[in-house]
This record gives sequence, C-alpha cells and structure tokens, in this order.
Amino acid sequence: MRMLSLFAGIGGIDLAAHWAGIETVAFCEIEPFCQQVLQKHWPGVPIFDDVRTINKQQLIEEGVIGDERAIDIICGGYPCQPFSNSGQRLGEEDDRHLWPEMLRLIRELRPTWVLGENVDGHVTLGLDTVLADMDKAGYTARAFVIPAAAVGAPHQRKRVFVVGYSKRSRRSWEPRRGTEQITADGHIELEEGVLADAKCLRQSRQRKPIKSLYKTPNREGETSGTIDVRFRSKWSIKSRVGGDLNGLSDWLDRLKWPAAKGEEQHDWEPPRVISGLESKVREARLKALGNAVNPAQVFPVLWGIKQISLQANA
Repeated sequence: MRMLSLFAGIGGIDLAAHWAGIETVAFCEIEPFCQQVLQKHWPGVPIFDDVRTINKQQLIEEGVIGDERAIDIICGGYPCQPFSNSGQRLGEEDDRHLWPEMLRLIRELRPTWVLGENVDGHVTLGLDTVLADMDKAGYTARAFVIPAAAVGAPHQRKRVFVVGYSKRSRRSWEPRRGTEQITADGHIELEEGVLADAKCLRQSRQRKPIKSLYKTPNREGETSGTIDVRFRSKWSIKSRVGGDLNGLSDWLDRLKWPAAKGEEQHDWEPPRVISGLESKVREARLKALGNAVNPAQVFPVLWGIKQISLQANA
C-alpha cells in the first residue's frame, strides 16, 4: 500500500505505517526542522512544503503517482490549534484551519483510505463537519479516541483518529451493515469491514473495549460516529504491561517511555535543561515532539487497514 503523508511532522504516523507494512511515498511538511528529520529517516522520499499548493498534477510531475502508482491512503494530522482545549477554539474561523486543504486532496486523488488525526477537543468542535465532508466526498467515516496510555505510555495524550473508507472499493467480503462489536475470534467489526484485531489492543482488567459516544446516520442511512477506546480502570505507567497475556506484541511491549512526572530521568534520556546554541535546536525539537503522533498509538489502526487490504486482494 502507498501512502501520502500530509502535515507529516517528524513522521510518527509514517513510522507506524512502516511497522504495518505500508509505504510512505511522499510527505508534505512546512517546518524546516521536521523536514530534516524526515530526510534523515526516509531518504529519497519527496517532501512538499505547503499543503495549500500541493496537487495531483504536481505529484504526477514528481513521479509520485502515475500508471499503476496510485495513492492508497492519505493520512494527516491537520492542525489542532483550531480545536484544542488549550487554545481559543476558533474552529473554522482560525487561519490555521487546514482540513479543507486535506479534503481537497482527498477529492483529487480518491484514495481508498483516509486517516486523519487530531486532539480530543476535536470531538466537541469540528469533528461533525469532518465526518459530513467525508460523507459528501463518498467515504464512510468513523472516529476513534485512543489514549497513549492504552499502549503503555506514562501519560494519557488522547487523540482522535478519523478513518474513512471509499465506498467505490467495496468487496463481497464485507460484513453486513450496522455491525459494531467484537466477534468471537477477537476482531472489531464496523460498517465497512474488520478494522482492527481486538487482541492487539486488549489489556488485562479490560472494561468496555468500545464505547460509542454518538451516532449520526448519513444520507444513505448508514451510521458514522465516534468510538472511545478504553482499556483499564487505571492507566498504566509501566513500559511492560504483561507481554503476550494482554495481546500486545513483544516489540511494542518493549518501547521505552520517558520518566513520568516525579520520577528520575533514565540514563538514555537527553537532558531537560540546556543553554546556548543548543537551546534553539531543543526548542524546535520539543515543538516537533509536542505536535507528533505517537506511532504506537496509531499502529493498531494502520495495522487494521493493512489487514483489510490484504483480505480484499486475497
């Protein structure tokens, strides 16, 4: 599968995509520091610097798309400032509201899948518009609220992931409409297919694995909505959370997390207080990390997308 990554930052979504077997074929990122990080880890992958000017013709001219080289997924963490609870929440009135540019590219390129990311404040401001836009563009969309703590991080960092699927790509393997349940073999079934293997998400002392926040029927009578994924009554602050007993793969279980509040820094962590010329680099790095998507957090979604595609092509 080939992915176009918008608002790429330092490549958090793209690292998760790589883990899932999805190839990022082009980036769009405006920040110079982030571009340097992308160039280092994805050498040779073209980087476009302005989402407001990138278009289908430009991608053709650069050799990103062409005969048998279509874009299967468009992903993007469109700017969160218009929706963040820590900001003024101006929504569409904010000049940093760039979802319409991502939507323009979705309409131009017609990928099978769309993956959007934003802060959880988006649920109460702007998400309805995004879901409606996706419906008008011919996609069935659903949003998931997944905290970083669900994959063992020492913080909650709730994020909304909007998953859209093109109705033009429907296959006979799809389940009946209206399903929203975990099946006996551990899969989460939604309207457009098996989105994720619940065994990859499950942890011990699980309460309700999926809680629907709301549902709204679209023009065809189908249902779009938001799902809040919860795992335990208390968030884990340990990097190891039980190995295979909770269904997390071993490599994911061994991820290193920085020291939590009140804990001493680990030996491998960079110093948190610096001065001089390094301070500017540190400022850019902290900004990039603050805006980044935790790859472990989005990996189950991308893994699910990949599995659906494999089934479709089997």
